[in-house]
Amino acid sequence: LASADAEADGWADKKIAPPAAKSIDILFAGDSYMELFKGTRGVMDNNLSYTGATYENLGVGGTRVQYWMDKAVELSTLYVPSKIAFHISVNDIDDAGADPAEVLSNLKAMLAKYHELFPDATIYWNSLIPNTMFANKYEDYKVVNAGVLEYAAENDWLVYIDQTTSFDYNGAARPDVFYDGLHLSDDIGYPIWAKNMLTVMGYERID
Repeated sequence: LASADAEADGWADKKIAPPAAKSIDILFAGDSYMELFKGTRGVMDNNLSYTGATYENLGVGGTRVQYWMDKAVELSTLYVPSKIAFHISVNDIDDAGADPAEVLSNLKAMLAKYHELFPDATIYWNSLIPNTMFANKYEDYKVVNAGVLEYAAENDWLVYIDQTTSFDYNGAARPDVFYDGLHLSDDIGYPIWAKNMLTVMGYERID
């Protein structure tokens, strides 16, 4: 082969091509709710084993919307998912203390970016649920939830997953679904959360 560098004697043309993006059914992404849904806790694999779906879970605890905005281009070179499921923005409110309207604006921009980069994927967003650790933030969660619900109604590529209803008890957090007041328990919390998410995504339980 001819080479632009005569002294390389063709070796410059022998570069190894980067690996092709991996086709999968579901790409899970987001904060600790997704990270703790991984098979390391037995929850993700147990709840997905019956579906036959191929998936990757990239959840990273403590992450905020901007983290996933920054990762979007990189992920588009690595994966070709049919579906992308997010749980993200709770840390923007809880840890950063950001205004919910600002969080919503940033979140919508992030979701739009993923649609731009993954035009054939359906994007799912799990709504924020009340918890006992940050009980005073529930009203802020509601603002973000309502905004994403409206945004999803305007865009057929985005699906809002209502997790909130299952975890609301008389206007506050159910006390029996967390192991630390914020993160879901394996025995009660995650089975409910998984059922809500996977059912909306089209994976009915097969017994």
